[in-house]
Amino acid sequence: MRLAHSLGLVASLFLLPAAALAADPSPPPAAAPEAFGVLAVENPPGPGAELVDLTKSLRGAVAEKAPGVVSTEDLRLRMSAQAGTSSLSELDRAYAGAVAASQSGDYEGASRTLRAVVEDLETMTESSEGFSLWSRAMLRLARSEGSLGRKGEARETLERLVRADSTVAADPELYPPSFAKQLDEIRAAIRAAPRQKVTVTAGGRTATIFIEGRNAGAAPVTAVLPRGRYRITGQMGQVQVSGGKIDVGTEDQTVALDFTVAEMLRPAGGPGLAVPAAQRAKSVVAAAGMLRLTRLLTASVDLDGDVRYLVGSLYDVRKGMLQREARLRLNGWAAPAGGLSALSGFLVAGQPSSLVLVNSLPSAGSPSPASPSSSHPGSPSRTKGWLAVGGTVLAVGLGVVSAVEGSLSGVYYNNARVMFDKTGKLLPSHTQAEVDSTRSQGATASTASLITGGAAVGVAAVSGVLAYLSYRQTGEIGPFRF
Repeated sequence: MRLAHSLGLVASLFLLPAAALAADPSPPPAAAPEAFGVLAVENPPGPGAELVDLTKSLRGAVAEKAPGVVSTEDLRLRMSAQAGTSSLSELDRAYAGAVAASQSGDYEGASRTLRAVVEDLETMTESSEGFSLWSRAMLRLARSEGSLGRKGEARETLERLVRADSTVAADPELYPPSFAKQLDEIRAAIRAAPRQKVTVTAGGRTATIFIEGRNAGAAPVTAVLPRGRYRITGQMGQVQVSGGKIDVGTEDQTVALDFTVAEMLRPAGGPGLAVPAAQRAKSVVAAAGMLRLTRLLTASVDLDGDVRYLVGSLYDVRKGMLQREARLRLNGWAAPAGGLSALSGFLVAGQPSSLVLVNSLPSAGSPSPASPSSSHPGSPSRTKGWLAVGGTVLAVGLGVVSAVEGSLSGVYYNNARVMFDKTGKLLPSHTQAEVDSTRSQGATASTASLITGGAAVGVAAVSGVLAYLSYRQTGEIGPFRF
């Protein structure tokens, strides 16, 4: 009875977490917006016209089955570092509207608009036109902030502008003499301020370096800058890489721009990626992260003798792992009727099809794909993870019971020993029946300790195996993501 009671307590420990999860009325956290990219991938120099056409058709089929598929144009903009949707002409019109608002006395409205214009310009591809508009917006923003009494913000804006372009001037027809005087004072102070060397490299690549949006020349560039914060970017062809913002302080420094991922991008090729087969699995995930995608489906071509296959690989970018992979036999470069729909159906939702060959050929450079069901909630691999967590709780509970029963066993046996005197004779205050009962309780507790201890070791071993299998397949163990 004691053993049954102990095991019942352990079972309740195991079931409580699951019951609590089921009873928890709080809503699940909102999922992050889906950004599903579909890209053509080929060895350098990149995807050819035939693969680009197939990828375009595959993207359309995927869009019918999955939310958040990023458009071709949006992918190209992301590859060109143009995160916003505003064009330069649209921002120029917004600037003109802010100027009109400022002239009518709406300095608060003008300030809000100008800050938005500046932020959008700093996400776009650098250009001389963009820098000119940025300078005008910063100058007008400083004037609006000063008119609102925010002298500190106005001065900070002018200091940043002068550090970017020491020749900037205030048009006397647009700005009062007091504003031009303030600008000249800030210019003089910055000219007299200490300066440090900042060297910007691009890993030996031919890239144009921009400091605060202004063309600083071809990499490597060494600039002598006044102390302050600067935005560093580099361009190579249609691709732009950000070096973030640096603080120029009391020491010289070097900023190394990494174009490794950027060199893979082919905005005009699908858009697509040019990745050597041996680097494909790791590199496409890195590129997807740079493009702010949550899922990426790559389309590539594989040859088996004279037979050509379209290979589709689905990656979970947040987990950094391959989810599914399959191939579709082509007739030359043409997909069979319904083939692209079948391929997208399997990759997106795991829907089987006689047209789709799963894992028959490994994708070049990719790790072994996961089972089609491994990414679904409630799939065997996720169940393994939850069983591993529950098993760990059960093993801990069994271990606690084993320790308690072992301790009780020692107490019972000790109680039986003190019923005898030093010569081994039963004391008058105790009976043999009482001795036998106490020893029996000790034996029962000892047996319970051995059984629960052995069970704890066994459950812990099984939980470890389940946790390993779950992690290999999904990157998760129950609620824990690695």
